[in-house]
Amino acid sequence: MPFIADPLSRNDIRQYTRSLRKIVGCENQFYFPVAQFLEAFPLLIRDEDFYIHYVDDNELPGNIHAEYDVTGNCIRVKESVYEGALDGMGRDRMTIIHELGHVLLIKVNGVR
Repeated sequence: MPFIADPLSRNDIRQYTRSLRKIVGCENQFYFPVAQFLEAFPLLIRDEDFYIHYVDDNELPGNIHAEYDVTGNCIRVKESVYEGALDGMGRDRMTIIHELGHVLLIKVNGVR
């Protein structure tokens, strides 16, 4: 079953991320603390059922590096992507924060 969410403008997303940075207390840091945010995320969203599942690289198809499973209430992240994020790799950091953004926006704005 496909889920549909209303699109956000680039400006809306930037405002949202500025607010998030302020809430987390890193509005003046150049790099967002992705790994720390990921680990604290289930507690931050106050959802006991949400979890992050680190999977072998071959468990996600093709060029999918991480995904948010709405029905399973989890994010699946390839182990190499998680390790890359810990090592400061930009694409891996962006991949993880992108999926966390999906969770935040869906929990705040909902889906149809």
